Amino acid sequence: GPIPKDIGDLTALYELDLSFNQLYGEIPEEIKNLTSLDYLALHHNDCLHTEDTSVQDFINEFGEEGEEGEDAYQYILDTNINCGSEKEALETLYEAFNGDSWIHNDNWGEGDPCDNQWYGVGCDEEGSVVTLILPHNGLSGSIPEDIGAFRHLKYLYLYENDLNGEIPPEIGNLKELEYFSVRDNHLEGGIPPEIGELTALKYLYLYNNGLTGVIPQEIGQLTALEYLDLTDNQLEGIIPEEIGNLSGLRQLFLYNNVLIGEIPTSIGNLSHLQALDVSGNQLSGEIPREIGNLREMEYFYLYQNQLSGEIPDEIKNLHSLKGLYLNHNCQLYSNDAEVQHFIDDAPGDLYLDILDTNSEDCEDEPT
Repeated sequence: GPIPKDIGDLTALYELDLSFNQLYGEIPEEIKNLTSLDYLALHHNDCLHTEDTSVQDFINEFGEEGEEGEDAYQYILDTNINCGSEKEALETLYEAFNGDSWIHNDNWGEGDPCDNQWYGVGCDEEGSVVTLILPHNGLSGSIPEDIGAFRHLKYLYLYENDLNGEIPPEIGNLKELEYFSVRDNHLEGGIPPEIGELTALKYLYLYNNGLTGVIPQEIGQLTALEYLDLTDNQLEGIIPEEIGNLSGLRQLFLYNNVLIGEIPTSIGNLSHLQALDVSGNQLSGEIPREIGNLREMEYFYLYQNQLSGEIPDEIKNLHSLKGLYLNHNCQLYSNDAEVQHFIDDAPGDLYLDILDTNSEDCEDEPT
């Protein structure tokens, strides 16, 4: 992140070494308040800079650094790891996404992207790109690694285009991102584990692509997430236990993938979940009793899996249901008349529908 302006309050400080980190942004002018400093090192970070010549002069008072004997400020610039300008990154995106063929590309390439209002680009008062909104706009090609240059980006909407290739790991650089949608494209490859770095994310929509591999356990780091939709891909493996860390989640859609294993018991931690759809997978085992904690649940879809065993009586805790579908599984049943009546009264399957659609491949079906 950025160096906080409050650093200027540390007036008794005589040594400040912030080198070899991942700091970025404007070096605050308040650093000049540190008049007791004998040593200052800000080199080898992500993207530290300043246009304030008085700040540059203050930094240069600490002498020359590096093999070339550069001024201290120049050495900071030369050792920045990822400091291409946002304008350059936008120009790279334009080429990568075949911008000349877009439906709308107004003002792209003309002067400053903020001042000249490049189509789909929004900026804050400091001139940083905070929104990149280009849905159903004829974009094609793959997402370049330069996507990671937009450190203050909050909205990234690239849905309903013709994008292919993989989601680059540099997506993890977008630490302030809150809304990310690349649904309805032709993306492939795995979900990068760096997705777990997006700790401000509230909406993650990756559905209707060709994504493969497993759901990374790092997804459990997205504790601000409210809506997660990975539907209609080719994801495999288990639903990670870490999914239970997403305590603010309201919708979890994983249907039409190739997921296996059991529904994790940590699902019971999602007390604000209103919609769960894991249908159309190959999930097995029993429905966990922890579902009884999901008292805000409205849509509960587990159909077309390989679930078995007795439907837990905790399902009766789901008093807000507007849709309940458990059909086409393997040996699901209940011997509890109250559970049977609850299922019959809820919108969706009748209890007999569940029995009638139990797979014929299962042995010892209940009658």
